[in-house]
Amino acid sequence: MHYKTVEEKAKAYDIAVEEIGKLRDMLIKEGVIEEDGVINENFERIFTELKEPDDEDIRVRLCSFINDIKGETLHQYLLTKDKVLAWLEKQGDKKSEEITINNYEYVDLGLPSGLKWCKTDVGAFREGDFGLYFAWGETVGYPDASSGKSFTWADYKFGKTNELSKYNSTHCKTVLDPEDDAATVNMGEGWRMPTEEEYKELRANTSMEWIENYKGTGHNVMKLTSKVNGNYIILPSSGFCFTGSVSNVGSNGFFWTSSLYNWDARIGRSFVADNIGRYTYGSYRAYGQSVRGVHV
Repeated sequence: MHYKTVEEKAKAYDIAVEEIGKLRDMLIKEGVIEEDGVINENFERIFTELKEPDDEDIRVRLCSFINDIKGETLHQYLLTKDKVLAWLEKQGDKKSEEITINNYEYVDLGLPSGLKWCKTDVGAFREGDFGLYFAWGETVGYPDASSGKSFTWADYKFGKTNELSKYNSTHCKTVLDPEDDAATVNMGEGWRMPTEEEYKELRANTSMEWIENYKGTGHNVMKLTSKVNGNYIILPSSGFCFTGSVSNVGSNGFFWTSSLYNWDARIGRSFVADNIGRYTYGSYRAYGQSVRGVHV
């Protein structure tokens, strides 16, 4: 089938977007999303492109892709990962190679340190989505506080407030080791959690904008735009977990740093973003908060 008009292409595009929404669970089963939770970078690019209706070039490419199917439904075609990869090879688009590390897309904000920030939280499917919640120093994340983790001192990996087995007053450690860094363990070599000072650098070199219902996701977010090159990252208001519940969703985003509070070993340092501003904050280590990876 050939598309003679922009309207026909747009209609095919809209149908394809609807199909993509239906396919997500099946794609997990078919291996497009790997067993360790990493989304195949090439499929992620297709999914992202399909979500940009204002880009006419992408519409044309998509419709050409559909035309190449030759009788197969889009549903069947996208379940065949090798065909998706072959199609992308033909496009000659190397963008993914340039802006991903270990299949995670990053943003270069032109920071003095050269640090690159991941586009999404650990465990998030796409920009603006909520990721997983982690206690400070733990590397297994949870989607909420009702998934076998209460985020209290009773189930904290390193013990209770007065019996901390690591990063306590006698260890002289103020930054997480790689084996206790949720970004390093879940995202791979080179990725890690930012320190408190690196979040301060982010704050100093970006302007902020609070956006409600970001791109129709239903999530309120903080957009931080570089003062140097105009690139930006999105921090969703995913709140935090403690004592078996999630709090402050929609009003605050809490993001762990890898830094321990100097004067109290029970407290890790957080970066908080809300409709008033962004600042560093002290939170009990047992709390469940988001994690955003960085890479040098």
